[in-house]
Amino acid sequence: MPNPAHLDILRQGVVVWNTWRSENAGVQPDLSEARLMGVDLTGADLANANLSSAELSGANLSRADLTGANLCKANLSEANLRGAILRAADLSAAIPPGADLREADLAGARLEPGLLNRSQYDAANASDRTRFAGSAECLAMLDQGVDAWNAWRRTTEHEPTIRDLRGADLEGRHLRGINLVGANLALASFKGADLTHAQLTSAHLNGADLSGATLDEANLAYASLAGVDLRDAVLTGVTLDNAECFAADFRRVDLARASLANASFGGAYFFEGDRQHLAILYSGVDAWNAWRCEHPDMQPQLAGANLVKALLSEANFHGAVLTRAQFASADLRQADFTDADLRGANMSEASLFDAMLMRAGLAGAVLDKAGLSGANFAQADLSLATFREASAASANFTDAFACAADFSDAWLFAAAFSNADLEMANFTHATLWHARLDRTRLRDAVFVEAKLSGAVFINANLEQANLLAADLTAADLTGANLTKANLGRAGLSKANLTGALMTEATLEQATMVETILADASISGCKVYGVSAWNLDLTRVAHQANLVITPDGEPSITVDNLEVAQFIYLMLHNSKIREVIDTVTGKGVLILGRFTTERKAVLDGIRAALRQRNFVPMVFDWDTSPGRDLTETIQLLANMSRFVVADVTDAKSIPQELLSIVPNLPSVPVRPLILAGQREYAMFEHFRPYPWMLPLFEYESQDHLLTHLDEAIITPIVDWETNASKKSNLEETLRAKDEEIAQLRAALQARSTTT
Repeated sequence: MPNPAHLDILRQGVVVWNTWRSENAGVQPDLSEARLMGVDLTGADLANANLSSAELSGANLSRADLTGANLCKANLSEANLRGAILRAADLSAAIPPGADLREADLAGARLEPGLLNRSQYDAANASDRTRFAGSAECLAMLDQGVDAWNAWRRTTEHEPTIRDLRGADLEGRHLRGINLVGANLALASFKGADLTHAQLTSAHLNGADLSGATLDEANLAYASLAGVDLRDAVLTGVTLDNAECFAADFRRVDLARASLANASFGGAYFFEGDRQHLAILYSGVDAWNAWRCEHPDMQPQLAGANLVKALLSEANFHGAVLTRAQFASADLRQADFTDADLRGANMSEASLFDAMLMRAGLAGAVLDKAGLSGANFAQADLSLATFREASAASANFTDAFACAADFSDAWLFAAAFSNADLEMANFTHATLWHARLDRTRLRDAVFVEAKLSGAVFINANLEQANLLAADLTAADLTGANLTKANLGRAGLSKANLTGALMTEATLEQATMVETILADASISGCKVYGVSAWNLDLTRVAHQANLVITPDGEPSITVDNLEVAQFIYLMLHNSKIREVIDTVTGKGVLILGRFTTERKAVLDGIRAALRQRNFVPMVFDWDTSPGRDLTETIQLLANMSRFVVADVTDAKSIPQELLSIVPNLPSVPVRPLILAGQREYAMFEHFRPYPWMLPLFEYESQDHLLTHLDEAIITPIVDWETNASKKSNLEETLRAKDEEIAQLRAALQARSTTT
């Protein structure tokens, strides 16, 4: 902490301070940790003063005497040190980004490597100013071009001298794809150079000048960038994972598309705004909010401010200019960013719970892994912003403009996106349980493997959206436009697609159990492998041209969704075809009473038929009293080769035969009756039907089973043979009739001509 008396004297002005110093030459001023942001200390006598950890950002120290001063860990961001005397001063761990060191005297000053960038060194009057200090051979090879350099690197990879380019002047050079892995480039100048796709992994760039350089897709993972000047550099897609960026100057740099995993930005400088505004903000939230209240018409200029890990809960940033500001890991709970300009801001891992961001400009901002639960983004511009792995439960994105925003892997439980523009947005692997996306514009949006159970998409436009393997269980897609959308492998069980437009959508391998399709249009859909169960297709508005074959096979179309899966299985599953062929070729429907005595007879018939390689089916009408099972009986009979009906002590048999005999002329029926019994009264009604065979009387169960061939098999085979002959004869007669008709037509035509 500073000496209160010393600090009080300094605050009285430079004249008073310098007079006191001359009268107290033996006293060492203690101004450690003093808060002197923006203070005018022009020409102040601060020789040998203790200014460790002092806050001097934006202070005017021009022509000040800081000989031997202790400035360890002091914050000198944007400080004016023009013409200052810093001989033998301790600047270790000081933070000088943006500091003006023109004409400053740094002779003998204690500087950590990379603390100052090349431009600051060149501006200062340092007696040990750095010039090229690397390998002449190395520089000569680089002058031959990137291809020659890279080839040379491959043949001399283990020789450390070929990596020494300290202080090299490479300004404006074309170095695309160059291999500078592990190279020592301290204080080198790459100003305006083209380093696209350059490999700079683990390179030492401390103090280098990269201002205006193009580093698109360059790899600087694990690189040392302390004090590097990157102003106006192009860093699209650059990799800075695990890089050390202490005191680097990132002003007017867009890091929105950079990879920054585990990168260190301690003391890095991004600021482009008003130094006084920043100094007030550094004074704390209470002081900042009070200043905002006192100056309601003042628009804070904080572009590029370094607020990493800052404690700014409930801060008032309403309407502030915060473009490219760095809020990584900051506490911004309940902060007010309404109408603020946050384009390109970095808010990764920041806490924004219940923050207000209505109408804020967040285009290209980074909010990866941020805590956004309850945050309000209504009407905000979120185009190209990233929310990867963000936690945004119950967040409000209503009416937001979020084209091409990235929400992949985000937690968006119950989030509200109503009426938002989300075209081309990416929700891959995101969780949107019960989220509201009604009336949203989601054309070309990506929801691959997204969790959308219970989500609301009423009247949403999902044209050409990719919902591959998405879970839409119980989602409400009423009136949604899914034209050409990809719903392959999607879970649509119990989803509501009432009135949905699904023309040419892909439903391949989708699961549709109890899915509601009332008034939906599913024409032209690809339905290969779809699993459709318990669907009510009677109210579907339009279903036609459903493609049941996969890409690469000849197209086969049907006009009914449930029929589609059955037809495809019939065409491509030999086992199912075998089952159906078995049932229709060997199936036997056995009808009769299911009392204890009568059931024994039916079981005996079933066992005997099974031994003869038939597939017996026994239907127990008696166990379902009061139920109309006519359709079931007809279906089973229609699948059978023939029917065996034991009319002994008949009860339900009259109803069963009435549903079969008049309607199925291709299925013969063999009636049986126990000797001594009389058939029921209405049985005579069936005798005129040729496929109702004569009644066979059996004396006992043993008698029937012993004479089973005579009783059942032989009469059936004989009937089938006669029926086949009759069918062939009828077919022959029809063919003859057609020939006669054609001959008559020809004769008539000839008679007319003559």
